[in-house]
Amino acid sequence: MKKVEIEQVDISYQVSGTDIKFSIVHKMPKQFGLSFENAFNSWFYRTKKHTAQSLCEYVISKNSDTFIMPLDIYNKLVEEND
Repeated sequence: MKKVEIEQVDISYQVSGTDIKFSIVHKMPKQFGLSFENAFNSWFYRTKKHTAQSLCEYVISKNSDTFIMPLDIYNKLVEEND
Protein backbone atom coordinates (compact mmCIF):
# COMPACT_ATOMS: atom_id res chain seq x y z
CA MET A 1 0.00 0.00 0.00
CA LYS A 2 1.28 3.46 -0.91
CA LYS A 3 2.28 5.70 2.02
CA VAL A 4 0.26 8.93 2.23
CA GLU A 5 2.01 11.93 3.75
CA ILE A 6 0.38 14.54 5.96
CA GLU A 7 -0.66 17.49 3.82
CA GLN A 8 -1.60 20.98 4.96
CA VAL A 9 -4.38 22.77 3.09
CA ASP A 10 -5.09 26.48 3.53
CA ILE A 11 -8.70 27.22 2.65
CA SER A 12 -10.11 30.63 1.78
CA TYR A 13 -13.46 31.53 0.22
CA GLN A 14 -16.47 33.80 0.68
CA VAL A 15 -20.02 32.99 1.75
CA SER A 16 -22.60 35.77 1.45
CA GLY A 17 -19.81 38.37 1.49
CA THR A 18 -18.13 36.91 4.60
CA ASP A 19 -14.49 35.80 4.29
CA ILE A 20 -13.93 32.24 5.49
CA LYS A 21 -10.34 31.16 6.17
CA PHE A 22 -8.93 28.12 7.93
CA SER A 23 -6.26 25.45 7.57
CA ILE A 24 -6.45 21.72 8.02
CA VAL A 25 -4.04 18.80 7.84
CA HIS A 26 -4.98 15.43 6.37
CA LYS A 27 -3.74 12.12 5.04
CA MET A 28 -6.18 11.63 2.20
CA PRO A 29 -5.24 9.97 -1.09
CA LYS A 30 -5.15 11.87 -4.37
CA GLN A 31 -7.42 9.23 -5.92
CA PHE A 32 -10.57 10.60 -7.58
CA GLY A 33 -13.59 10.16 -5.35
CA LEU A 34 -11.46 9.80 -2.23
CA SER A 35 -9.39 12.98 -2.45
CA PHE A 36 -9.56 16.02 -0.20
CA GLU A 37 -10.85 18.09 -3.11
CA ASN A 38 -13.80 15.72 -3.61
CA ALA A 39 -14.59 15.71 0.11
CA PHE A 40 -14.33 19.49 0.34
CA ASN A 41 -16.70 20.03 -2.59
CA SER A 42 -19.26 17.60 -1.15
CA TRP A 43 -19.07 19.25 2.27
CA PHE A 44 -19.18 22.81 0.88
CA TYR A 45 -22.49 22.27 -0.92
CA ARG A 46 -24.09 20.52 2.07
CA THR A 47 -22.90 22.53 5.08
CA LYS A 48 -24.37 25.52 6.83
CA LYS A 49 -21.44 25.67 9.24
CA HIS A 50 -18.31 26.85 7.43
CA THR A 51 -15.59 25.90 9.92
CA ALA A 52 -12.53 23.68 9.92
CA GLN A 53 -14.10 21.50 12.59
CA SER A 54 -17.28 21.05 10.56
CA LEU A 55 -15.28 19.97 7.50
CA CYS A 56 -13.24 17.50 9.55
CA GLU A 57 -16.36 16.04 11.17
CA TYR A 58 -17.99 15.64 7.75
CA VAL A 59 -14.98 13.78 6.31
CA ILE A 60 -14.68 11.53 9.38
CA SER A 61 -18.42 10.75 9.24
CA LYS A 62 -17.86 9.36 5.74
CA ASN A 63 -14.73 7.38 6.66
CA SER A 64 -13.77 7.10 10.32
CA ASP A 65 -10.27 5.86 9.41
CA THR A 66 -9.37 9.16 7.72
CA PHE A 67 -6.80 11.41 9.39
CA ILE A 68 -7.98 15.01 9.17
CA MET A 69 -7.99 17.82 11.73
CA PRO A 70 -7.81 21.59 12.03
CA LEU A 71 -4.22 22.84 11.82
CA ASP A 72 -4.38 24.66 15.17
CA ILE A 73 -5.37 21.46 16.98
CA TYR A 74 -2.68 19.47 15.17
CA ASN A 75 -0.02 22.05 16.12
CA LYS A 76 -1.07 21.90 19.79
CA LEU A 77 -0.83 18.11 19.81
CA VAL A 78 2.61 18.18 18.19
CA GLU A 79 3.79 20.83 20.65
CA GLU A 80 2.52 18.83 23.64
CA ASN A 81 4.39 15.75 22.46
CA ASP A 82 7.74 17.47 21.82
